[in-house]
Amino acid sequence: MTQYSMPFGADKTVTVRDLFLKLKEEYAATLIGVSSQGYDAIELNPALDQSVAPGSTLYYIADERINQLNWDTF
Repeated sequence: MTQYSMPFGADKTVTVRDLFLKLKEEYAATLIGVSSQGYDAIELNPALDQSVAPGSTLYYIADERINQLNWDTF
């Protein structure tokens, strides 16, 4: 397992719960943090009801990097 990051590419705000479940169910990845203000402002283990805005950075742990993610399904 390795820690990766990716920009949140959806065009709407969603909850950490939505992201966490989607990543876990479809990609066997675990969301561990979110940042809307760059690397120096990472919030680890965010609350499930926290909002995540487009353009935020997602930090996750997985066997391999997620290269293709369909943001339209959020």
